[in-house]
Parts: sequence; C-alpha cells; structure tokens
Amino acid sequence: MILLLAILALVVIGIGCAIRLLTRPMTCCLTFDDGLKVHAEIAAPLLEKFGWRGTFNIPTSFMDPSKRNLTACQANDCRLTGHEDNLMDWQDVNGLLASGHEVYPHTLEHADLLQLEKAGSPSEIRRQIREAKSDFIRHTRTIPAFFCSPHNSTSPLIEKLIHDNGMEILGLCRANYGSVVAAENQLPIDEYLRLQHRQGASSADIAIHGIDRTRGGWRPFETVADFEQFLEKIKTVEAEGLVRLTTYSRAHRRHTALAPFLRLSDRMCAKLRREVYSFANRHSSPVRR
Repeated sequence: MILLLAILALVVIGIGCAIRLLTRPMTCCLTFDDGLKVHAEIAAPLLEKFGWRGTFNIPTSFMDPSKRNLTACQANDCRLTGHEDNLMDWQDVNGLLASGHEVYPHTLEHADLLQLEKAGSPSEIRRQIREAKSDFIRHTRTIPAFFCSPHNSTSPLIEKLIHDNGMEILGLCRANYGSVVAAENQLPIDEYLRLQHRQGASSADIAIHGIDRTRGGWRPFETVADFEQFLEKIKTVEAEGLVRLTTYSRAHRRHTALAPFLRLSDRMCAKLRREVYSFANRHSSPVRR
C-alpha cells in the first residue's frame, strides 16, 4: 500500500508539474478603460516602445464629439469632470486597431449594468450592449469578440445578454493600478506579478484608467513618468522570464485552454492528500500512556 501511494504521488506530482510548466511564463495583459485621449496619444506609443500591445475598452457614445454630452454622473463616474475633452474619437480608435492593439465596447454610456439590473431595467441593459456593439461595428468595420462591463459589474443575466449579442464578457480577474491602487493590490506591480507567478496563476489582467492626473480618469497615475516607470517594472519581470505581455484575447484564449487541466491537477492533488491522511490515520501507532 505504501508503495502504491508513493507511485501515485509521483504520477500526480509529475502531471501537476508538467501542467504548471505549460503555464510558464504567465501571460499578462494591460487593459485601459473609458476611452481617454491619453490612452491613444501616450499609453499606446509607450507600449509599442516596449514591444507590447494593449487592450482598450471604450464607451462608444463618448467617441463621437457631436454626441458627447456627458451627464454630471457620467463625467464624475469616469473622473472626467473638467476633462471632457480628454476622450478619444473614432479616428483614434481606428488608429489603435491599425497599430495592432485591441479595442472593445465598454457599454454605450459607461452604464453600471448591475445597478440597472437591480433597478429592474433589463431593456436598458440590452440597449447599452446592443447599441455599443452597433456603434463599434459601424465606425471600425470590425466585430468585437469581447465586451467590458464598467465596474466589472456582472451577473448571469448580464453575461447572457452579452452572449446573446455575440460577445464574451471581458472576465479575467482584473487588478486596478494607478496612483492609488485598490486595497487588494497594495503591492508594487513587479512584486504583484511575481506573487501571482509563485501562486501558479496562468494569467493576469492589469486594469488602468488615467495615466496623468492633470488629464483626469479614475485613479490616475500622478504623471506620465510614473506610468512609464510602472511599465519598466513590468518589463523587468518579463525579462526574468516570469511573465509575457500580450493582448486580452490571447491571454483569455490561453487561460481558457489551460483551465480544465489546472483544475484536474488541483483535484488530483487534493485527492492524493486525502488518501495520504487516511492511510496515516489507519496505520498510526496508538499513543502509549
């Protein structure tokens, strides 16, 4: 029995190691939300300088200056009050696509879909999704594969409505970075990526909004120099062979392909631990008193 457990342990460990090796280096994508002008003018060229491409999520109605009439709520939600001119137009969007970046809809008007669902407005959720996709296709002549829900708001209904419109929700776990990082991401970006790698993550989605405080955006970096330093830290981790920068669609495709194997490995390891504990309990010597 001991020999059988030893052989089983070697097999499980070997399979687990092989699967984990397939996930190395970990993929990392940089996603930029809200369609800020600085994303096209500054962020994209900096990414290209490092040999990378990013993923940009746009509220489609914000891209048309003739329709750009942000309500106070929308402007505040995106931290664009006083910076309404810091938004891309469709020429910027098509320029990003032509340079090899990815762009996806972020609703029509940066609507919080979960709040709309709670308010009992499924028809408005449909409109935000359907018209965002129609806008996108009309102005870019491309069909979006993914849809980014503002605030990462999701539910079975929201995901179904996105799927009904021929898209997938942009759903890898997102870590927000800027001048004030979210509570769960207090680590500097290089330490965060190393930690994710040690924990066996197959991918990481780093979400970014503003990259210069003077030009608005949610939780912006203080200056462009700070944003560039942030990218340099990622480049250092990439040079260590721990991560590979890619676009969201490629990271998602790899994550989806590997997920079943990673779950299988985890289940096998858990079963092995139970067998070992059970065997140890059955064959442990009684304590002498």
